[in-house]
Amino acid sequence: MNDLAAEWRGELISRHDWELDSQKTPSCGALSGVWLKQRPYAPYGAYLKPTTYVCTFPAAAKEKIAADLAYDLGLSVAPVLLCDSQFRFGAVQNECCVSLVTHAEVQPWGVLWTEALQRSSVGAAIRKAAAECVSSLAVFDLWIDNRDRDNAGNVVFGEDRDFPSRSGFIGLDHSLSMGTANSWANDGWKMVTRVPFPEELRGALDASVMLRFTERIEGLTDETVVRCVERIPDTYLDSECRSLLVKGLVSRKSLVREFVLQNM
Repeated sequence: MNDLAAEWRGELISRHDWELDSQKTPSCGALSGVWLKQRPYAPYGAYLKPTTYVCTFPAAAKEKIAADLAYDLGLSVAPVLLCDSQFRFGAVQNECCVSLVTHAEVQPWGVLWTEALQRSSVGAAIRKAAAECVSSLAVFDLWIDNRDRDNAGNVVFGEDRDFPSRSGFIGLDHSLSMGTANSWANDGWKMVTRVPFPEELRGALDASVMLRFTERIEGLTDETVVRCVERIPDTYLDSECRSLLVKGLVSRKSLVREFVLQNM
């Protein structure tokens, strides 16, 4: 799976022969979508979106940019490829993306975060195991201004019983980031504010991890960020939005630390 994640990071647009998985019910989310069947290039399947929802913003482009940046930062986020739907699978627009399912067994974070479980010794172990990913995700969300983390499905726990070291928490769905409703326009990207985040998961946040991940963001070269954005095709991202995302992401790298220090 590590090799496959690296492959998806390097690639841009899916050329794969996907097939609808009609046995799985689509997830509830900001964008509609459908499950795709398992393939050698997606051993546990994938999720395509949007389908029945017509986007007025570059959702697929933002998903791909966020996934690529997360990979470069060593953050556990589902890999993404742009995907020309060709209006298959019920899609009403061509500009879609596919998100790779990384584990055979995936559970929403809330399944492991019940009040009774968290009061137990098992709950303490879960919080400790979650600290690295959850703390890093919180800082990542600040950087990309993600407005869609505070729900039941955008952090999941992937389990690999054959290789337990692969099990862990994973971030999903970053289309509502990098300036929703044009909020980054007119230098709006300069405002680093508290982003929605599940209150239950805040108990797993570790200040030292957050600062360490802040350093990773600061150390990410401007060139890396620019390449992630600039390589998105014009059909997925117009020139005005492209310039805005480059400016915002590059500039916000140096703004996250102060917010983290003031709000830990």
